[in-house]
Amino acid sequence: MLMSHTAGFGTPGFEDYQPDDPLPTLLQVLDGQSPAKGSAVRFRNAPGWMQDYSGGGVMVEQMVLEDVTGQSLEDLAQAKVFSPLGMRRSTFESPLSATRSNVARAHNSQGEPSAAPRGWESFAEVGASGLWTSANDLGRLISGLINSYQGRSDFLPQPLATAMMTEVSPGSFGLGPKLAGTGPGRHFFHLGANESYHAFIEGYPETGDGFAILTNGANGNALVLEIRNALADALGLGAHPPVHAVELRLPPSQDFVGRYNLDANVPMDVQRAAADSFEHPAFDINIVDGALQVKLPNQDRPTTLLPLGPAHFALAGLYTFGFEFRRDADGRVRGVTVSMPEANSIRYYGRE
Repeated sequence: MLMSHTAGFGTPGFEDYQPDDPLPTLLQVLDGQSPAKGSAVRFRNAPGWMQDYSGGGVMVEQMVLEDVTGQSLEDLAQAKVFSPLGMRRSTFESPLSATRSNVARAHNSQGEPSAAPRGWESFAEVGASGLWTSANDLGRLISGLINSYQGRSDFLPQPLATAMMTEVSPGSFGLGPKLAGTGPGRHFFHLGANESYHAFIEGYPETGDGFAILTNGANGNALVLEIRNALADALGLGAHPPVHAVELRLPPSQDFVGRYNLDANVPMDVQRAAADSFEHPAFDINIVDGALQVKLPNQDRPTTLLPLGPAHFALAGLYTFGFEFRRDADGRVRGVTVSMPEANSIRYYGRE
């Protein structure tokens, strides 16, 4: 459950630490004690009830590993992962020593250098957010997992590699990576996001393809998305298909407009990954200049939805969400189904 983000812990992620910030211990992180910047890692849901991404749960994993073995995560990773795979430029050292060479400097959302004077932040929650690495090393990790799954490497036993790449109900994670796709296009992936660094890895266990993308700016996700889509197109395995909008024959129906509230009665085994990735209690739909727009609670401005049909629209991005408006037998709009096609999961919102 910890490895598949179904253990029930909250605390999705953590703030970074500037060069002059004191760093908390692992126990201070878990208890939310100063100088930790986050709240205490505690249960938010019943274990096994839903997928809820939790960097806090990863920190519990770190404590378990260190308590059981008597070794630090850095020493364990070097012995069990980095050294066997030849990942010579990977470390969980925190803070990263200034003697390290060729460190990618951090940049803010304006593209300006940040984390002065050193040039990079520290990550006290090393298990969740503190891996320093290179694209080549991440490629070695992807290759090691795929080769173990295919029975061509002794890095991991094949049954364990297979379990890592098998979904744990009711979510879309295996034992560590997130999973999506079918057949040759089945893939595992993970996004890394810090204040000034954004990264993405993806591997295809059936074909052996894979890639790693690293960026060192606060706007890195936009670049990650474009590179990922280009690589997925080049591989041609059907993952991340482009969203092809259509031109509506008529303007969007005016009765789509309104506030939509989450229907909590939809079973969690139906909501699955959508309950984690589209975590909004309500949202507003409007029509502006003939285009349908959605305003989510965490947005400063609304986003235009792409039309796929008269009552079917899409919100495209790193994840694509479908919005399908539902009418009853009398023709009245009752609500909208928000779906994640890759994860085969939905959330239903009733209209006020």
